[in-house]
Amino acid sequence: MTLAQSRTYWCHLDVVPPKRPRQGPPHAVSDPLLYGITAPYPEAAMIWIRAGVSDVAAGLVAAGQEEVLARLENLSRAEAAQSALLRRRPLHFELHTTTATWTWTIHPVLRLSILGGGPQAAHPAGLPPIVFWTQRP
Repeated sequence: MTLAQSRTYWCHLDVVPPKRPRQGPPHAVSDPLLYGITAPYPEAAMIWIRAGVSDVAAGLVAAGQEEVLARLENLSRAEAAQSALLRRRPLHFELHTTTATWTWTIHPVLRLSILGGGPQAAHPAGLPPIVFWTQRP
């Protein structure tokens, strides 16, 4: 059986609260939160980052919000990031707030099809191209 390969983008968000002395059980609020998706192409991965950063930026004071959104809306920066993803280089976007450090990361990866030998097996009927997952360590 031949394994079909196609490129996809593993996207994840790491949210780490500031270091504080632990009080309470080991699963207390200071544990990081991990969230991610797989995206079928770099544009979808970039949209995921833009939506997440915009959501977090909405809670910032006006000056901080403007700075973050200016970084996000910079077209030459976005084009360079997309070009890097196409060249199989990862992308990181980090945002520090008073409540946490938010890090969005996109990793270009190969998806291996183990369902069969043809290109149809890479996207079986009825399965979505984007998969969501959440994990709390």
